[in-house]
Amino acid sequence: MISKEKKAAIMAEYGRTPNDTGSPEVQIAILTARIQELTEHLKENPKDHHSRRGLLKMVGQRRGMLAYLQKKDLEGYRALIAKLGRNCLSILNDDVLIEAHHRAGKKIEDCRMYLAGGCQEPVLSNECNSRAFMYLNLPLLLDAMLFPKELDFWSKENLRMSRVDTAQNFEQFYESVVYNTAQFLAMCAVHYYRFEQIWSEINPMPLYSATMKSCIEKKTEITKGGAVYNSTSFSLIGIGTFIDSLYAIKKTVFEDRKYTLEHLKEMIKADFQGFEADRQYLMNKLPKYGQPDAGVDKLAKQVFHDLAKHSSGMPNPRGGYYEASLFAFFFYDVVKENTWATPDGRHAGQRISRGCNPGETSENIDAATLMNSLRSIDMAEYPGCGVTYLEMPVSQTDTDVALFEYVLSAFVHCGGSALDFNVVDKDKLIKAKENPDQYRNLVVRVCGYSAPFISLSEELQDEIIQRALRNG
Repeated sequence: MISKEKKAAIMAEYGRTPNDTGSPEVQIAILTARIQELTEHLKENPKDHHSRRGLLKMVGQRRGMLAYLQKKDLEGYRALIAKLGRNCLSILNDDVLIEAHHRAGKKIEDCRMYLAGGCQEPVLSNECNSRAFMYLNLPLLLDAMLFPKELDFWSKENLRMSRVDTAQNFEQFYESVVYNTAQFLAMCAVHYYRFEQIWSEINPMPLYSATMKSCIEKKTEITKGGAVYNSTSFSLIGIGTFIDSLYAIKKTVFEDRKYTLEHLKEMIKADFQGFEADRQYLMNKLPKYGQPDAGVDKLAKQVFHDLAKHSSGMPNPRGGYYEASLFAFFFYDVVKENTWATPDGRHAGQRISRGCNPGETSENIDAATLMNSLRSIDMAEYPGCGVTYLEMPVSQTDTDVALFEYVLSAFVHCGGSALDFNVVDKDKLIKAKENPDQYRNLVVRVCGYSAPFISLSEELQDEIIQRALRNG
């Protein structure tokens, strides 16, 4: 049972009047708090079946009361679910995702029946949705091209790298980058092919396979290719940071001749220590992906196309193929520790870009300009989905509602694939960090997953607050 003090605080926050004890909003909020407490209790006491029955009963009660409130007071319902932490929204663009899967050789009627699997990656209902994901850190790969000796995995994998330091112009430089990337992607596919073979042996799924009509007809277990379609997503991480880094090299080394490539490498290797003025120039004076700049947009379009081309079509051991994806889940955060400084001015260890987003250090990028950047990109080349993340301000004003509607319309019109929202109040985030016990219901979208704000590390909390301040 929740304490009297906590119950009083809930009534004060959610009540229609100071003495409100019985309104649907108060009862739903109390039920939510009790459900959360019981959920934590059952984690430590899994055999407490009496409490489990009580929990299920309360979940049913809350569902019924939410349905009642939605029917009687839609605006009140919307305000309540935002308060309770149901503020993480995903929008999937059917036109783009259906076309993407159809281009990948799947029947159109099957493509129209796709599901949002896991976080929100699209999976066809007759496809193996236990497919694994392969991830590639693009900014680190670029660093490896700039520093082949220091980051020496080319020779270890017997790959013949095309040297980027001999390029006479950016076209030659970019051609070498694409060649090296294609080689590395093919090498990853070879390694992952073997991994999937081993995985099918140590983690068979006979029960799941028995629920799939195609597996029964083929008499083949799902991890061995029993599904109708058997694709594996090849997810590319940090594309925004990658594009900004390439453009920085294009502009400062080959066009303006501000730096030599060797001097730029010297700054990167030093993590810009002693080169702060240059770092500020790279970060703040050069156009970035997501800003209205024709040169950056042209490069971004080419990068998106070339990466999709070389990360798709390679065979996997289940009779399917690898498919391009820009779905980062939590890996964009995990890989930062091993990623050197990058030519866009990003420090070593700082986060790289999420999904289709610009770099985390980019400024002056709003929803409108980002949507416009997506206009020239063919996201149907990414069957595995390309997610764009936004933080939207919480407001009941007509202005923000109109803005929300505009963003959704622009996203679909510009050909975006998937859109994730954090509908957040920046002031509430700051208060939640200072007083976590008062904001246990506050849920936020981190990347491919949502989590209670107070459960996150201080570093992640600060990042989400900064996102809200930047976009709100």
